[in-house]
Amino acid sequence: LARFATEGPKKNFFLTKRALKKQKDIFAILLQSIAAELERCKARELASVMWSLGKLKEHVSLIVSECEKEIFRRDVTSFKAPSVCQLLNGFASLDLKRSQFFSLIEKSILEGKLKISDFENRGLAGVLWSFSKTGNGSRELFEKFEKEILSRSVKNFTSAQLVQFLWSFTQKEIQCDKLFEITAQEILERPMADLSDYSINMLLLLFAKAGPDQHKEQGKLFNCLGAEVRQRGVHGFDTKELSMLVWSFAKGCPNIESVFDIVEKELHICGISRLTNEELSLILWSFAESGNLSATLFNACQEEILSRDVSLFKAHQLSQVIWAFGMATVPSLGFFSIAEKEVLSNASHFSDKELSMILHGFSRSSAGTHKLFTKLEREVLERNIPENNPGIIPELASAFSECNYKATLMFDTMEKVLKATDQSVFSEQELQEIKMAFFKVGRQHCPLHNTNMHT
Repeated sequence: LARFATEGPKKNFFLTKRALKKQKDIFAILLQSIAAELERCKARELASVMWSLGKLKEHVSLIVSECEKEIFRRDVTSFKAPSVCQLLNGFASLDLKRSQFFSLIEKSILEGKLKISDFENRGLAGVLWSFSKTGNGSRELFEKFEKEILSRSVKNFTSAQLVQFLWSFTQKEIQCDKLFEITAQEILERPMADLSDYSINMLLLLFAKAGPDQHKEQGKLFNCLGAEVRQRGVHGFDTKELSMLVWSFAKGCPNIESVFDIVEKELHICGISRLTNEELSLILWSFAESGNLSATLFNACQEEILSRDVSLFKAHQLSQVIWAFGMATVPSLGFFSIAEKEVLSNASHFSDKELSMILHGFSRSSAGTHKLFTKLEREVLERNIPENNPGIIPELASAFSECNYKATLMFDTMEKVLKATDQSVFSEQELQEIKMAFFKVGRQHCPLHNTNMHT
């Protein structure tokens, strides 16, 4: 069974399943034979069975439930660290998120019955991945794992394992600054050519999610990884990986234009039509955010979007596309007329941030009717967005000051909120945006105290 799991095509799971179908009878007999002998399996053999089933995604088979029953018949302490890793990996791969095995292992670790120090480096990465993928594991458990990771020499971890550690903590939204810091330092000391495309993409994504300049060496890391991407090209990246790549650079280091150039070339080669709605919106947002406003790319994307049913775009996707076209200089009135209908019909479906992005997109492109801006103003005021979230006022003020619509009630409300808000919540740039917005709409006396108007 393990041979079936490891000898299939590595890149694509469905190719593995296709290969298994050719030997369907043998595989069925193999599963039946193992199911009949589960009680006689040693702990490590049972773990190997579960790991293999996970690898093969054989979750519809009766053997999975039989295997799980057999696991729970045994004392959890009968499974040593390598077997625990295989079992958790199997459960996670089969998406058995609610399995009690996760809580049993967590309890065993926290009580000291199963020592984390017994796990090899590969096992540590595998266990963390399993808990994160399934949403299991407490903060206490993850902090215990972090302490163990930091107690070991970072040089003994493979780059793939370091990536797996960072992904697991990021997925659980548990801060691990020290781990990010030592990972960045270690990766920079290793040959970039040794990194897989996957590891490069994940490192960029994870550091970008952590936020710009949150960790020492982050800028240097992005520059080095960007240089490696430029050198090897992106021909091996699929459309999802391409969208992740440009999003990461847009968030973490938007100044590396050459990466956006090679991604754009690859997108035209593989075809814009192959992009999903999620990929299309993410790519447009990333290019716009980084200031790479290629007329060729934006026109091609607009043509593709107009060939689709725009109502099938989710709220965050449509708001990203609207904002991106607003930032671009290419004419996109055909798109905006269709997008307006969707916004008018579903204004309540958009989050506060998405409404702000929509406002910016329409106002910057000089698109949108009086009816649209009236609807958006009403939606913002009915939700009490300025009062509930004063930090979004600079964006709202800027957007409403640029559109061809007199948002009197909006500016009255923002003025009232600003008078009662501590200026320290705004950056210097945001304060200037607020002042300029009020000035544009003829309100020379901005409600910010102790500030000078610069025209």
